[in-house]
Amino acid sequence: MNNKISAIIVTMMIFGISSCSMTSDEVLQDGKVSSSEITEESSMVNELKTRKIKRGYRSVIDEYAENTMEYLVNKDTEGLKTLFSDMSNENYSLGDEIDRAYDFLGGDIISFGEIESHTGGSTFGGGHTSRQTGTSYIYEVKTDKDEFEIFIGCVIINDDDISQVGIQNIKIKNSSFDINDPDREENMVSIGKFLGSWYE
Repeated sequence: MNNKISAIIVTMMIFGISSCSMTSDEVLQDGKVSSSEITEESSMVNELKTRKIKRGYRSVIDEYAENTMEYLVNKDTEGLKTLFSDMSNENYSLGDEIDRAYDFLGGDIISFGEIESHTGGSTFGGGHTSRQTGTSYIYEVKTDKDEFEIFIGCVIINDDDISQVGIQNIKIKNSSFDINDPDREENMVSIGKFLGSWYE
């Protein structure tokens, strides 16, 4: 009897260890969140707007950038608009601005390089982070026309006004862009504008 009980205990321990290993492999691959951890876009937006962020802030910002690039590559205007905050959708003609961005890119996106994301300004109150911003830079975005750099500014938490949660601004700069050039706006296109929660 004792031998049977010991065998059962050992079997349970082995099963438990293998189960933990499988879960770890599913969640982490080369230090990044795997596809099984990333929810569908609609679930992600709902998660953000209810403050139920279950992942690290940088991974959320990365996800915004990855989805942005997917929609830009596929020229999915409606999909891209869903990533923007509700307030941005209500106050700006995002569809028209996105169409201008397609024209500025001058063709299909052939490839793009590294996505670099950072957390930005934040506010701490009531025992938790009540406001958190983030930025992403996507380098070496190539089309038949030119090479571009894309900037994304988003708010991932805003307790005071959840309608401002989401992407607020995307800037696309071509290879001729120079910050010191007084005519630099000719070499850049912008989608949306920063709202009050970005500067608080």
